[in-house]
Amino acid sequence: MPVFFQDGTKFGTILRLHDFGAGDMLEIVPEGKGEKAAVLVPFTVEMVPEVDISGHRVVVELGDDFFEVPENPESAAKS
Repeated sequence: MPVFFQDGTKFGTILRLHDFGAGDMLEIVPEGKGEKAAVLVPFTVEMVPEVDISGHRVVVELGDDFFEVPENPESAAKS
């Protein structure tokens, strides 16, 4: 199912829905990328405010910092 941002821009396509026990996660392949570039998005109302099954679309609301990588990932893991 295709995934869009709130402004209508296509983000990608849902590859899988995971249930890791602590909450469902959508595995999404960004537009123009392969499966190795897939990202996991928590399947919550805050992150996925709209699921339109009949319209075949999902809308995500990702924060501005969703794709940011900490400057020092090792120190972030220790905190």
